[in-house]
Amino acid sequence: MLIRKLSTATSVRLNNMLAGHQANITSKYSGSPITSFDLVSTYAGCAITTQASVGVPQACTIQFKATKTDGTTVSVLCTYTGTVANPKLQFCDFKGQLNGITVVTMMPTDSATLPQTTVEFLDNTQVTEYIKS
Repeated sequence: MLIRKLSTATSVRLNNMLAGHQANITSKYSGSPITSFDLVSTYAGCAITTQASVGVPQACTIQFKATKTDGTTVSVLCTYTGTVANPKLQFCDFKGQLNGITVVTMMPTDSATLPQTTVEFLDNTQVTEYIKS
């Protein structure tokens, strides 16, 4: 098995970064060369989009729920406290908790109280991919 340590995700696939959807990063897609991956860290945040404005920072807690290669699941929370005055994304260091996974979904845990137009943002996502040999 080959290992590729990356500064950003390249062979894993990011899906559904739209309001009201569970976004995910996956190695399970047709033709994928990846057996599993470690989600090492990311910068994350939430924002509200409206007809009048785009990307107004919104405090939220994002749940990263992952499926490991053995089928077990693990969840890690990352809280974003951004405001209009301080929109800086939150650094989320997963400290090995999201290693050996095949898919991870991201969704605000407080989505029932957030506007339907809330979206999550990820930036500088650090991933280690395990490539089929």
